[in-house]
Amino acid sequence: MRTNIAVDSQIHGRLAKIAKQNRSTVYELTNSYLSICAEAMERGLTLDDIRGQVLIRYATKNLDVVLLPGSVIEYMVNQLYSVKKSEMDKLFEEAGAEVGKYFKIKGLVFQDILEMARLGYASIGLRDISVVRQSSTKIIVSIYGLLLGKSATEVGLKFVEGLMNEFGFKVTGSELAEGAVRISFEVESPIP
Repeated sequence: MRTNIAVDSQIHGRLAKIAKQNRSTVYELTNSYLSICAEAMERGLTLDDIRGQVLIRYATKNLDVVLLPGSVIEYMVNQLYSVKKSEMDKLFEEAGAEVGKYFKIKGLVFQDILEMARLGYASIGLRDISVVRQSSTKIIVSIYGLLLGKSATEVGLKFVEGLMNEFGFKVTGSELAEGAVRISFEVESPIP
């Protein structure tokens, strides 16, 4: 059965351009998109989940990202952290900085990172994330579900610090609990 679906002219233009680039028709492309979205939503995902996955995939496409259960990562971190704390802190902070550099090279700005975090936090194993703007140069980032255990939370904090440093944010304070962290940041230039 065929039916008409109303679509904004700008979206239609984008779809027509993508279809042409892929040697497809707007009809085929639209049906593929709708099929993928319908399947995801039938599995319990929301449109924000889908957007989050797209943003994370775009941002990490060329990074050396490996999908592992959180329990495996946490076990490895806990085993190493007790004997190599300073090395692990440095490793995770450097990894965060490398991800930040990569995002900047791809042209992402701090607002893009916030949007990616807002939409995709569940996709990267977090339970919740919030960013509170205290002033034009100060923010507080709260992250929950950062694995469990003190060691994993501490290296998670180091990763976030490294990432945020790449965008000019300096840590002014932090609080940790198992699986949760609150970090205060300050930046010289006002946050857009």
